[in-house]
Amino acid sequence: MIGLKRGFVELREYTYEWNSLYQIEEETLKNLIKEYFIDIQHIGSTSVEGLKAKPIIDIIIGVKNFNDLEIIIEKLQQGGYNYRHNASTKERILFVKGNEEERTHHIHIVQWMDEEWNNNIIFRDYLRKHSEVTKEYSELKDRLADIFKEDRSSYTSGKNQFIQDIIKKAKREFL
Repeated sequence: MIGLKRGFVELREYTYEWNSLYQIEEETLKNLIKEYFIDIQHIGSTSVEGLKAKPIIDIIIGVKNFNDLEIIIEKLQQGGYNYRHNASTKERILFVKGNEEERTHHIHIVQWMDEEWNNNIIFRDYLRKHSEVTKEYSELKDRLADIFKEDRSSYTSGKNQFIQDIIKKAKREFL
């Protein structure tokens, strides 16, 4: 089962169901905007076997450029996704699925093969390859979740240095 109240932190043990739910969502997204993107991937903690995660499926969509964003935003909104203008940046457009009480998906639209795309993919792939790092990350997330149960922003900030360190290691290994 997936879904979590906006702003809250609750971690769950990994389940293969998350991959199945990603596959379903991928098909939905392809039906809405396939002609506008190059690649779509399951990212975030729900994409890494053995890693505890918030029960929200993170999906990254790589577009060739942002010229079609207006059309993409319109199509995704018509498909039931909520555009989070305030949470978007010049490198990433964010959509969420679900209401404030039960967010189920985060959709990140970025330029394909840009730094935002590459960092998300290599971080995920490094964790998938290095189970000891996955365990260490899971333990960090547990500690932070205990402290910041109702403060997702601080929880996320607390993981930042670890994530940046792993991205550096992953770039040395993979690139």
